[in-house]
Amino acid sequence: MYRLIALDVDGTLVDAEDRITWAVREAVRAAVDRGVFVTLATGRRFVAARHVASDLAIEVPLILHGGAVIQDSATGEVLYQDPHDPAVVRQIVATMAAHGRPAIVYESPRHGGRLYLGRRFPRNRWIEAYEELRGPFGRIDEDDLDAVRDPLSVTTLDDPGLLGPLAQEIRSSIPANALHTRWHTWDCDAIEVFRAGCSKATAVSHFAAGLGIEMSQVVAIGDGLNDIELLSAAGLGVAMGNAVPEARAAADVVVAGNDRDGVAEAIWRYVLV
Repeated sequence: MYRLIALDVDGTLVDAEDRITWAVREAVRAAVDRGVFVTLATGRRFVAARHVASDLAIEVPLILHGGAVIQDSATGEVLYQDPHDPAVVRQIVATMAAHGRPAIVYESPRHGGRLYLGRRFPRNRWIEAYEELRGPFGRIDEDDLDAVRDPLSVTTLDDPGLLGPLAQEIRSSIPANALHTRWHTWDCDAIEVFRAGCSKATAVSHFAAGLGIEMSQVVAIGDGLNDIELLSAAGLGVAMGNAVPEARAAADVVVAGNDRDGVAEAIWRYVLV
């Protein structure tokens, strides 16, 4: 019997208009009423995720920032984190600088959750847009970015198609988990670099263990590259119909897309049976 559902948000729980449909709401409510734990496992940070959790009346802790942190859904208290070693941050920043890319370093919410940007390189339009949404960023020298407290990730943004060589170099030369993805909010490319071994899978495993739940009793539903490890580790990995090929390959089953109530299909077909 499945006891925990871990839901990705963007491209999974919400539709293309960032809405949770009635059918998905009803399925989540039915699962909770049956005694199944439901949480979010998302790349979103606390403020954006809390809005979704509140909308669904989810009261358990949330797996956020791609698995780098777990926070209390009501208070934001950090219950678990998986930060970078400062020496690795120094390597990542230097490699990004060698490619002429500004590095954004994310401080753990345990210390305030501020974002820091090096002074050396000018912001491109994508980083300007991101700072408008999340800023203002702290501006410090590149040599000091490794002093950010409990850094959860290092990120850079640019036009689609321009970050491939940088992503390849980071993966081949630095002991870290580098994700090269498209940010659909602005249609730009992003490289997000986490600690080696950090993923939604490790965070969900930690969270489940605290509830006395084994990973074989977890259903994970997702669509993106940052869902792959979790889809593989869960007792049942469910890829959305709109998922990237790598996520579909990692999953056990594929359901309808996020614009066709795929999450509701998964819950009714595989959990509430």
